[in-house]
Amino acid sequence: IRGLRSYIVKNIPLNSIGANEWHKVRNEIAIVVEGEIEWSLMDTNGHKKTFSLNENQGIYIPNNILHTYRALQNNSLILIIANTLFDPKNANTHDTYTIDTFNNVIQK
Repeated sequence: IRGLRSYIVKNIPLNSIGANEWHKVRNEIAIVVEGEIEWSLMDTNGHKKTFSLNENQGIYIPNNILHTYRALQNNSLILIIANTLFDPKNANTHDTYTIDTFNNVIQK
């Protein structure tokens, strides 16, 4: 599933929450193109960090990090660059996992 791709999450409503996911393989770079986004990150040791990014600021999110965002401004826009390919019809390219599976990982 290695490769390089990008996609945009746009028109994010004020206080909307997104992602709330983690990846076993994928690393991501998220750049706030418009608006302001609050990020919450947690590693597999349970360490948490929350901060906000303004326009033209970005973050590197390595694999095995639970990440969630919340729009602090209406109609925010995020550019995501990922190091994995994705084909919805090919289960071998799926690398997005829920908070429940993450909680199972950190409890072991």
